[in-house]
Amino acid sequence: KQSVAVDRSGQEVSSRGLTLPEILSHSTHYAPTMRKECLAGVKDYFTLHPRTLDTHVGAVLDKVSDLVTDQDSAVRKELRGVVSLFISEASQSCLAPFLGMYLVHVCGGLSHVHEHIRASSLLLLDDVVPAYPAVVARHAPKLLPIFIHILSGGETAPVPTSKGSKPSGKEQRVPRLKTVPLSVREAVLSSMHSYLRAVAANVVPDALPTPSPGVSDGRADASTSGRTEGGKKQAAS
Repeated sequence: KQSVAVDRSGQEVSSRGLTLPEILSHSTHYAPTMRKECLAGVKDYFTLHPRTLDTHVGAVLDKVSDLVTDQDSAVRKELRGVVSLFISEASQSCLAPFLGMYLVHVCGGLSHVHEHIRASSLLLLDDVVPAYPAVVARHAPKLLPIFIHILSGGETAPVPTSKGSKPSGKEQRVPRLKTVPLSVREAVLSSMHSYLRAVAANVVPDALPTPSPGVSDGRADASTSGRTEGGKKQAAS
């Protein structure tokens, strides 16, 4: 008796009789319903063939990552379901190498001109952070400025300077948070908090910048200066 998940040539297929390449061919279809069905087909395929997930997860993720910024909300919602399946079922060693490019798309979504796409991208990031904190931590140089930009609503306000202070030559500015709705601020701050915890827990000391030869970071100078001053006082007494 032939399995419904295998066609006559022995290829693994979805419940609708489609191979994985046939399913993915609709990821760029002009109709949103077809793109949504593509993602639903991906979930169906890997539900029927879970053992093939580790083999194909990278190629599939690369193929559907463009849909992070899809204009259709149903497509973006379906994509979140697909990625959640990958996060929960795929081996980390198989998925992690491909998350970097996916996060580039998420960063693009967080910077998108439309708020509904930014909100969807924020949820996609929230799904990845707990499972792959070390991977998302490496994207701090891109993600942290994006968080600030979202909180500022794209606007900033100048920092007032105290009387008598010397001008720095470059105006300092901070986010104008009052321009951002409270619900958006709460969601962004919650996501940013989780992200910062992931970054703090996965900082690699060797990756931090080190002082150039002959340039002190100040801490050694301070301690040396303290010992020198103490020696001078003892000699004077």
